[in-house]
Amino acid sequence: MKDISEILEEFTLGEDEMEKVDILQRNDSKTFRDVLTVAFNKDIQLVDIDWDTVEWRRFDLPPGPGTSNLQKEMQSIYLFIQGHPRAAPNLTNERRKQILVQILEAMNPKESDVFLGMLKKDFGVDGLNADIIRKAFPGIPI
Repeated sequence: MKDISEILEEFTLGEDEMEKVDILQRNDSKTFRDVLTVAFNKDIQLVDIDWDTVEWRRFDLPPGPGTSNLQKEMQSIYLFIQGHPRAAPNLTNERRKQILVQILEAMNPKESDVFLGMLKKDFGVDGLNADIIRKAFPGIPI
C-alpha cells in the first residue's frame, strides 16, 4: 500500500480528470478516505489554531520500527476537531500544538505534510477538490 503522500504525488501526474479519478480509486483505503473527509468536509470544524505557526523538526526517518504512519496517527484526529466528545474539555490549544508536534515528528516528513495539509484543509495539490473526490468515491461525506 502506498503512502498517501505518494498517492497525491501520483495524482498530480494524472493527464486528465478521468485518470485522476482512477488514481484515487486504485489507492482507496479507509485511512485515505478519512483524510479526504477531514480535509474536505465543511461540517468538520477544526479547533482554531494557526497551523502555519506550528514549528516541528523534519526527521528523514525510513519507515520501520520507531516511526509512525498516517494510519496510526489518524486515531488522534479527534483532538483537533472542535467540540469532539472524546477530547478532554480542558484540553488547551497550546497542548494540542504540543501533541501535533509529537505526531508530525514521529512520521516521515511527507506523511507529516499530508497530516498538516489535512488540518489546514488544503493539501496544495492542484485539481484535488470535492468534486473529483465525489466522482472517485460516491457517497463520501464531503
